[in-house]
Amino acid sequence: MGDGRFRRRLFQAGCLLLVLALLGSAVAVSVFAWRSYRDHLTDSENPAARMEQALEILGGDRLPEGYYAMAAMKMPGILRGVVLSDVPPGEDGRIDRFDSGLFLYMESRGGEITTADLLNMWPGELELEFGDPLQDGALHQTGIEIGYRSARGSLIHGHRRLEGVFAELSFRCLDSDLERAGLWFRTVPEGPVNSPMRWVSALLGGPADLSAVEEFTAALDPCGV
Repeated sequence: MGDGRFRRRLFQAGCLLLVLALLGSAVAVSVFAWRSYRDHLTDSENPAARMEQALEILGGDRLPEGYYAMAAMKMPGILRGVVLSDVPPGEDGRIDRFDSGLFLYMESRGGEITTADLLNMWPGELELEFGDPLQDGALHQTGIEIGYRSARGSLIHGHRRLEGVFAELSFRCLDSDLERAGLWFRTVPEGPVNSPMRWVSALLGGPADLSAVEEFTAALDPCGV
Protein backbone atom coordinates (compact mmCIF):
# COMPACT_ATOMS: atom_id res chain seq x y z
CA MET A 1 0.00 0.00 0.00
CA GLY A 2 2.83 2.31 0.95
CA ASP A 3 4.63 1.45 -2.30
CA GLY A 4 1.50 2.37 -4.30
CA ARG A 5 1.23 5.81 -2.68
CA PHE A 6 4.96 6.39 -3.25
CA ARG A 7 4.65 5.53 -6.93
CA ARG A 8 1.65 7.86 -7.34
CA ARG A 9 3.48 10.71 -5.67
CA LEU A 10 6.56 10.03 -7.78
CA PHE A 11 4.41 10.03 -10.92
CA GLN A 12 2.70 13.29 -9.89
CA ALA A 13 6.06 14.89 -9.16
CA GLY A 14 7.34 13.81 -12.58
CA CYS A 15 4.26 15.29 -14.29
CA LEU A 16 4.72 18.54 -12.39
CA LEU A 17 8.38 18.75 -13.43
CA LEU A 18 7.39 18.11 -17.06
CA VAL A 19 4.77 20.87 -16.97
CA LEU A 20 7.29 23.27 -15.40
CA ALA A 21 9.86 22.37 -18.06
CA LEU A 22 7.35 23.03 -20.86
CA LEU A 23 6.36 26.33 -19.30
CA GLY A 24 10.02 27.26 -18.94
CA SER A 25 10.64 26.47 -22.62
CA ALA A 26 7.63 28.56 -23.67
CA VAL A 27 8.85 31.47 -21.55
CA ALA A 28 12.35 31.17 -23.01
CA VAL A 29 11.01 31.22 -26.58
CA SER A 30 8.82 34.21 -25.74
CA VAL A 31 11.78 36.06 -24.23
CA PHE A 32 13.89 35.39 -27.34
CA ALA A 33 11.04 36.54 -29.59
CA TRP A 34 10.54 39.71 -27.56
CA ARG A 35 14.25 40.52 -27.52
CA SER A 36 14.44 39.98 -31.27
CA TYR A 37 11.42 42.23 -31.86
CA ARG A 38 12.75 44.86 -29.46
CA ASP A 39 16.18 44.84 -31.13
CA HIS A 40 14.50 45.13 -34.54
CA LEU A 41 12.61 48.19 -33.35
CA THR A 42 15.77 49.70 -31.87
CA ASP A 43 17.68 49.21 -35.13
CA SER A 44 14.83 50.29 -37.41
CA GLU A 45 16.06 53.90 -37.38
CA ASN A 46 19.74 52.98 -37.61
CA PRO A 47 20.75 52.04 -41.18
CA ALA A 48 24.32 51.17 -40.16
CA ALA A 49 23.12 48.77 -37.46
CA ARG A 50 20.66 47.17 -39.87
CA MET A 51 23.33 46.68 -42.50
CA GLU A 52 25.76 45.22 -39.96
CA GLN A 53 23.16 42.72 -38.77
CA ALA A 54 22.11 41.89 -42.34
CA LEU A 55 25.73 41.19 -43.31
CA GLU A 56 26.13 39.03 -40.21
CA ILE A 57 23.22 36.88 -41.41
CA LEU A 58 23.87 36.92 -45.16
CA GLY A 59 27.65 36.71 -44.92
CA GLY A 60 30.02 38.52 -47.22
CA ASP A 61 31.23 42.08 -46.82
CA ARG A 62 28.67 43.92 -48.93
CA LEU A 63 25.02 43.84 -49.94
CA PRO A 64 23.94 43.24 -53.56
CA GLU A 65 24.41 46.31 -55.75
CA GLY A 66 21.60 48.82 -55.36
CA TYR A 67 19.99 47.20 -52.29
CA TYR A 68 19.70 48.39 -48.70
CA ALA A 69 18.91 46.60 -45.44
CA MET A 70 15.30 47.34 -44.56
CA ALA A 71 15.13 44.85 -41.68
CA ALA A 72 17.22 42.13 -40.06
CA MET A 73 15.71 39.77 -37.49
CA LYS A 74 17.25 37.10 -35.26
CA MET A 75 15.75 34.53 -32.91
CA PRO A 76 18.83 32.66 -31.63
CA GLY A 77 18.71 28.97 -32.38
CA ILE A 78 15.38 29.26 -34.23
CA LEU A 79 15.49 31.50 -37.29
CA ARG A 80 17.10 34.55 -38.86
CA GLY A 81 15.85 36.76 -41.65
CA VAL A 82 16.74 39.76 -43.81
CA VAL A 83 14.64 42.10 -45.97
CA LEU A 84 16.44 44.15 -48.64
CA SER A 85 14.83 47.00 -50.58
CA ASP A 86 16.03 49.07 -53.53
CA VAL A 87 14.95 52.24 -51.69
CA PRO A 88 17.64 53.98 -49.59
CA PRO A 89 16.91 55.03 -45.99
CA GLY A 90 14.95 58.24 -45.52
CA GLU A 91 15.87 61.16 -43.31
CA ASP A 92 14.60 59.25 -40.26
CA GLY A 93 16.77 56.25 -41.19
CA ARG A 94 13.80 54.03 -41.97
CA ILE A 95 12.87 52.12 -45.13
CA ASP A 96 9.16 51.39 -45.44
CA ARG A 97 8.76 50.48 -49.12
CA PHE A 98 10.45 49.24 -52.26
CA ASP A 99 10.25 50.58 -55.82
CA SER A 100 11.21 47.88 -58.31
CA GLY A 101 13.39 45.43 -56.38
CA LEU A 102 12.91 43.35 -53.24
CA PHE A 103 14.89 40.49 -51.68
CA LEU A 104 13.71 38.31 -48.79
CA TYR A 105 15.97 35.79 -47.02
CA MET A 106 15.35 33.34 -44.19
CA GLU A 107 17.21 30.52 -42.51
CA SER A 108 15.69 28.09 -40.04
CA ARG A 109 16.25 24.84 -38.20
CA GLY A 110 12.69 23.78 -38.97
CA GLY A 111 11.29 22.19 -42.10
CA GLU A 112 11.22 23.53 -45.64
CA ILE A 113 10.91 27.30 -45.96
CA THR A 114 8.03 28.19 -48.28
CA THR A 115 7.42 31.28 -50.40
CA ALA A 116 4.60 32.18 -48.01
CA ASP A 117 7.07 32.09 -45.10
CA LEU A 118 9.32 34.55 -46.91
CA LEU A 119 6.46 36.89 -47.84
CA ASN A 120 5.32 36.93 -44.21
CA MET A 121 8.60 38.63 -43.28
CA TRP A 122 7.35 41.84 -44.93
CA PRO A 123 5.89 44.13 -42.26
CA GLY A 124 2.65 44.59 -44.25
CA GLU A 125 0.48 42.45 -46.48
CA LEU A 126 2.42 40.97 -49.38
CA GLU A 127 1.13 38.36 -51.83
CA LEU A 128 2.63 36.74 -54.91
CA GLU A 129 0.63 35.37 -57.82
CA PHE A 130 2.57 32.90 -59.93
CA GLY A 131 2.66 33.30 -63.70
CA ASP A 132 4.45 31.52 -66.54
CA PRO A 133 7.54 29.57 -65.46
CA LEU A 134 10.82 30.76 -66.98
CA GLN A 135 14.30 29.44 -66.27
CA ASP A 136 15.57 27.19 -63.50
CA GLY A 137 18.90 25.67 -62.64
CA ALA A 138 21.70 25.68 -60.07
CA LEU A 139 24.85 27.64 -59.31
CA HIS A 140 27.84 26.02 -57.64
CA GLN A 141 30.16 28.05 -55.48
CA THR A 142 32.74 27.01 -52.88
CA GLY A 143 30.90 25.11 -50.16
CA ILE A 144 27.42 25.97 -51.44
CA GLU A 145 24.90 25.07 -54.11
CA ILE A 146 22.29 27.66 -55.03
CA GLY A 147 19.18 26.32 -56.69
CA TYR A 148 16.80 28.70 -58.38
CA ARG A 149 13.46 28.64 -60.14
CA SER A 150 12.19 31.74 -61.91
CA ALA A 151 8.82 32.76 -63.26
CA ARG A 152 6.68 35.71 -64.16
CA GLY A 153 4.43 36.88 -61.39
CA SER A 154 2.44 39.69 -59.82
CA LEU A 155 3.37 41.01 -56.42
CA ILE A 156 0.41 42.50 -54.56
CA HIS A 157 1.54 45.15 -52.10
CA GLY A 158 -1.34 46.97 -50.46
CA HIS A 159 -3.29 48.59 -53.29
CA ARG A 160 -0.42 48.11 -55.75
CA ARG A 161 -0.27 45.23 -58.17
CA LEU A 162 3.23 44.95 -59.59
CA GLU A 163 4.00 42.82 -62.63
CA GLY A 164 7.47 41.38 -62.70
CA VAL A 165 9.86 38.47 -62.58
CA PHE A 166 10.94 36.58 -59.49
CA ALA A 167 13.30 33.79 -58.52
CA GLU A 168 12.91 31.36 -55.64
CA LEU A 169 16.39 30.57 -54.31
CA SER A 170 17.59 27.73 -52.10
CA PHE A 171 21.01 27.88 -50.45
CA ARG A 172 22.37 24.40 -49.69
CA CYS A 173 25.49 24.55 -47.54
CA LEU A 174 27.55 21.38 -47.70
CA ASP A 175 28.40 21.33 -43.99
CA SER A 176 25.15 22.63 -42.45
CA ASP A 177 21.69 21.27 -41.78
CA LEU A 178 20.03 24.70 -41.71
CA GLU A 179 17.31 25.45 -44.25
CA ARG A 180 18.12 28.62 -46.21
CA ALA A 181 15.87 30.23 -48.82
CA GLY A 182 15.40 33.53 -50.60
CA LEU A 183 13.03 35.33 -52.96
CA TRP A 184 14.24 37.99 -55.40
CA PHE A 185 11.59 40.07 -57.20
CA ARG A 186 11.94 42.80 -59.81
CA THR A 187 9.16 44.70 -61.51
CA VAL A 188 8.70 45.12 -65.26
CA PRO A 189 9.80 48.61 -66.39
CA GLU A 190 7.04 51.09 -67.15
CA GLY A 191 5.91 51.45 -70.76
CA PRO A 192 3.13 50.46 -73.15
CA VAL A 193 1.33 47.39 -71.83
CA ASN A 194 1.70 45.44 -75.08
CA SER A 195 5.33 46.37 -75.64
CA PRO A 196 7.54 43.24 -75.66
CA MET A 197 10.57 45.38 -74.80
CA ARG A 198 9.26 45.82 -71.27
CA TRP A 199 9.63 42.08 -70.70
CA VAL A 200 12.96 41.91 -72.50
CA SER A 201 14.29 44.50 -70.07
CA ALA A 202 12.87 42.55 -67.13
CA LEU A 203 14.23 39.20 -68.28
CA LEU A 204 17.74 40.46 -68.98
CA GLY A 205 19.66 41.36 -65.86
CA GLY A 206 16.90 40.19 -63.51
CA PRO A 207 15.90 37.12 -61.50
CA ALA A 208 15.35 35.02 -64.65
CA ASP A 209 18.84 35.77 -65.98
CA LEU A 210 21.39 33.19 -64.77
CA SER A 211 24.32 35.61 -65.00
CA ALA A 212 22.36 38.23 -63.04
CA VAL A 213 21.43 35.69 -60.35
CA GLU A 214 25.09 34.70 -60.12
CA GLU A 215 26.15 38.33 -59.77
CA PHE A 216 23.43 39.06 -57.21
CA THR A 217 24.28 36.05 -55.00
CA ALA A 218 28.04 36.63 -55.34
CA ALA A 219 27.67 39.26 -52.63
CA LEU A 220 26.22 36.66 -50.23
CA ASP A 221 28.06 34.01 -48.25
CA PRO A 222 25.49 32.46 -45.87
CA CYS A 223 27.52 29.26 -45.52
CA GLY A 224 30.51 31.14 -44.22
CA VAL A 225 28.76 32.48 -41.13
